[in-house]
Formats: sequence, C-alpha cells, structure tokens
Amino acid sequence: MIIKPRVRVSSKGWTRPMAARMASYDAAGNGRRSVDNWGHTTGEGPVRSLAGGQNTIRRRLRHEIQNNGYASRPVDVLESSVVGEGLRPNLRNFNDDVIGPLFRDFSAQCDADEVGTFEDLQRLAFREVVSAGEVFARIRDRSPKLDGHLKIMMQVQILPSEMVPTATDEAIARSGIVFSDTGRRKGNLMHKVHPGDRTWQTGTNEASFVPVDKVLHVFRRQLAGQIRGEPWLVRGLMALKDLDAFMDAALVRQKLNSMVVWSFENSNPAPPLPIPVGEDEDGNPVDASGNIIEDEADPQDIIDSLEPGSQPVIPQGWTMKSSAPAELPGQFDSFTNQQMKRICAALNVPYELVIQSADGTERMARLDLREFHKLVKVWRKMLVRQFCRPVWEAFLRKSLAQGLWAPVAGKTLEDYIQVDWIGDPPSHSHPVQEVEATLKYIEGKLKSHSEAILERGADPETVFEQIAADKKRMRELGITDEDLLPTKNQTA
Repeated sequence: MIIKPRVRVSSKGWTRPMAARMASYDAAGNGRRSVDNWGHTTGEGPVRSLAGGQNTIRRRLRHEIQNNGYASRPVDVLESSVVGEGLRPNLRNFNDDVIGPLFRDFSAQCDADEVGTFEDLQRLAFREVVSAGEVFARIRDRSPKLDGHLKIMMQVQILPSEMVPTATDEAIARSGIVFSDTGRRKGNLMHKVHPGDRTWQTGTNEASFVPVDKVLHVFRRQLAGQIRGEPWLVRGLMALKDLDAFMDAALVRQKLNSMVVWSFENSNPAPPLPIPVGEDEDGNPVDASGNIIEDEADPQDIIDSLEPGSQPVIPQGWTMKSSAPAELPGQFDSFTNQQMKRICAALNVPYELVIQSADGTERMARLDLREFHKLVKVWRKMLVRQFCRPVWEAFLRKSLAQGLWAPVAGKTLEDYIQVDWIGDPPSHSHPVQEVEATLKYIEGKLKSHSEAILERGADPETVFEQIAADKKRMRELGITDEDLLPTKNQTA
C-alpha cells in the first residue's frame, strides 16, 4: 500500500507537506521516547563536559583496572599490541655508527625514577593514556656535578593525569593548561606530588607553572577543541559494573544452592514412651513393670557425626534425604560474553584477543584482526608524534650541545628528528599464506623488499648487511645456497 504525504490545497496553490513543519529529522523530535533517551543532554563543550566528571571517571576506571581482570585484560592487549617490546627510530639512511649506540645508552638511563628503560616508559605512558585518558611526561635537565653517571644530561619522568588539576581558575588556566592570548599553549599547572600521596609531605601542594617545552602531553583527541584526554574505557564502565554485579550475584546464588540440607523422616513412628515411675540401681528410668525406658534415636546425633566419606547408621524406620544443588541458569555464559563484547567494543579491541578464544568464523576473526592492526598503526603514530619523537628530539639537541655527535655529511639535525619509527610486527594468523602473499607483492613490483622488512618490524639495512655477511661467510666455507635447502628425504 502506498501512503501519500498529507497536503493542503488552497486557492493560492500547493502548500508544504504538514510533516515538513515538524522536526526535519526524527532524532530531533521532542516526543516521550526522545525525551527519555536524550533529555539529559546538555550541549556542553568538550572542555567543560570532560572537566566536570573526569576525576570521578578516572578514579572509577583505575579501581576497575586494579581489581577487575575483565578490565585489565583489554588494557594489557592494547599495551602489548601498540608498544610491545618498544618503538625505536630507524636510522637506515644515515650510516651513522655514533648516534645509534649513543641512543641505546640514553635509553638505559633516561628514566628519571631510574627504574626502567625508554621502552618501559613507552609502555607506561601508553597504559596511562588508555587507563586515564592522558599522561604527562616531564623533561628533566640534569647537572654533570650531581648526575655524573649519566651520559646524556637529561631524563624523562612519567606523571599521571592527576598531577595537572582539572578545576582551575579559568582566568589563569583552562583545566590546568595555560594558554597565551593567541590560543597557544604556554605550559601546565602541575602539583609537586600526587594529590593522593601527600601523607609524607607537610608543606603545601599548590600547582605551579611548568613551561610547555618541558612537558609532553599525550592523549587521543576525538573532539575539536578538546584539551584533556578522555579515558578510553569510559563507554565500557557501566558494562564492567553490571558484569561485576552479575558475577557477585551468580556466586552468591551458587553458594546458596550448593548448601546441602539433610532431612530425616520416620516412616514407622514408635508408640509414646511410658511414664517413668523410678530408676534402677544404675540410674536408668524404669516403668511400672521395672523395664528400662530407652529414648528414641535423635537425628541430630547423626548430623553431628557426619564427615566426608562417612557412612552413618540410620535407625530402623528412619530415612535420610539431602537437597540437590541447583545449577546456574543457561543464560550465564551468554550474558557475560555480551558484556565482554560491550567492553571490547568500547576499546576497539577484538573480542577474540581478550578472551583468547575464537567466537565466530575464521574469516570474520581475520577481518577483525586486520581492522585492529589498522588502529594499532594509528595509535602508534599518536604515541610517536606526542611522546617518542619529542623525547628523541630533546635527546638529539642535548647530546649535540654536549658535543657527543655531529650530523653526517649531507644530513641536518632536522633529518635526524624526522626519522621513521619501527614497532613490533603484527602476529601471523596464517603464516604460510601471509608470507606467500608478501612474496607475490614483491614479485609483482607492488612492494619493495625494504617495505616488507619494515612491516615485520626490522631494519632493512641491518637485514641486508646480515644477508651479505652470511653469503660472504658461506663462500669462505664453501657452502652454497643449495646446501641449505631441505633434501627430498627431509621434506618427505
């Protein structure tokens, strides 16, 4: 049946359809359903909306990640996929034998807390970005007199989001960030110590100004005008809460259902006992005929004597029954899996990676992994742009000022700063097929050897040098390429 739009006809001609006078979109209507769903929307800007609840959201998410394995597992997967063993600069086009070893020395000493390496700082920084939405890194200049053990007179200190207050006087700063009159960042207001770790300090902990060139701010920007980071798991927080409550309720139910209740029934009750009229010489009650009156068996005595593996003797005429523990309802797995999918969707992490089990067809799992690897590349670029490259640039300038190196001929400092960064390659889902596909790309001139090596997280120049060294050594030993191929017996 075709429904025509309602119109009105007048002497002046056709008028607009009546529906056109209402909201142009159904989602812009003000009906009951719309008010119930969107009546709480405020239209606040990205700065005010995040500043109002950031502390509460961050505190709750930290609690979940610290105490709930369903929350910490997706964060672990993200950290392992994006950072892994660490992102490193690719110096293949510089032929510089100085800057590489110098940066390795710096990586081993760059932690201001002197706990980990530069790779550990990357993992910690990215984990803070996922957990709290952002992280701050402070560049600390060092003195040769006080820090003579350092080769490069600078270190990096990772600071949590709580170090920069969100509630500040907007005449001075917006959400703890100071801007110039032209809208450029001038610096941050930072506490001396964590606001929650002041038990040992007796002085004040007011936030002081730190210039922007000494502080790195790492966060994922999702809204135009956003200046502070949003916790990645915020859209899965309610699902975590519901899942935790459901697990507690299921555990309590199972405990109650597993309680064994024993019941005793006497199918042939004995006649009432006679009234004792006296006692014999041993103190036992006797009836009028002088017979000893014996009490009935008490079931409580049997219950008190029950032990695992025991076989109690039931008096004649008595029966003993136990309650059968009830099983959990069948929707337990479906509910927990659905909640975990909501949590994984909030973080854009494949469900199969989090639960470490395949749930669906192999083709769909491969498509999910392919999309996830694209996001991993995006998140790596974010970490490189906001953290790795600024630290690398500060290292280059500081070491250059100390006279520890100089750019090679034909290269400038800017060339060194803009190097590419290499990370761990994505794991193989089908190693043989993926390697064969890469070889066909190279044979078809659609991909170079260097690009294929870079995708595997290695340095092409290093790989080529190793191949050349191996071939040279093989010629010296009289080994040919055919000698390294498997024989027919081995392949069989």
